[in-house]
Amino acid sequence: LYRRAGIKESKLFRSYYGIEIEDAVTENSDFVYEAKVSLRDTLSLPSETLLIGNASYMYAPKYYLGQTVGIKCHEDLIDAIAAVTRARPEVIGVLIGGAWNHAVEYEKRLLARAHRLAGDRIKMLGRKSSAWVNDVLPEMDLVVHVPLSENCGGVVEPLLHGVPVIASRVGGLPEIVEDGITGDLVAPRNVSALTEKIFRVLDDLPSARARAQEGRLRVRTLLDVRQTALQVQSIYQEILHVEN
Repeated sequence: LYRRAGIKESKLFRSYYGIEIEDAVTENSDFVYEAKVSLRDTLSLPSETLLIGNASYMYAPKYYLGQTVGIKCHEDLIDAIAAVTRARPEVIGVLIGGAWNHAVEYEKRLLARAHRLAGDRIKMLGRKSSAWVNDVLPEMDLVVHVPLSENCGGVVEPLLHGVPVIASRVGGLPEIVEDGITGDLVAPRNVSALTEKIFRVLDDLPSARARAQEGRLRVRTLLDVRQTALQVQSIYQEILHVEN
């Protein structure tokens, strides 16, 4: 966009936001992680249950902008997971997160939608602390994050734990989730394509987990705050040098 607007190449720089990688996961050369909190035990589910879902706030649609669904597309996520649970009895949907900015009525509508389409096969766990989310993420079999708009968020934490992800092809997500390499991508607002993609991933979880390991390496490379901080420093140094 900047290039198309005519900004000089010498004035264009890029750096990702930084996270403290070593606080997010424990180093392990085999990339094997265990959940600190067992979702299956918490929800009284058999050990063979497959858990799919995500963790994100519920943002109510901004109708004045023409939105008919929340920006995180929980509606599409619920519809797709419900379809999968009807065909695959071993699958349970788990959605973590509560209403953002007092959008309580919107959260209630999503709860009602999940119950209507899937009964108790989609678990809505409400708002949890980020620490708790990181404790349970390694137990997820698949994280699905299909917003209308996004930076790189929503896929970073699951990939750090080696959890396969499906993401929508929007914003900065494809820079982290490269289709078929570090995860799987779908077009936003396409429930049938999303449902089909979930089936395909569940049919070959070993391959999906291998892609997740590639995704983990990408996250550790791009978002390690020790690297991104140096990038920002070097950008300022170059700008100051050019200006002088």
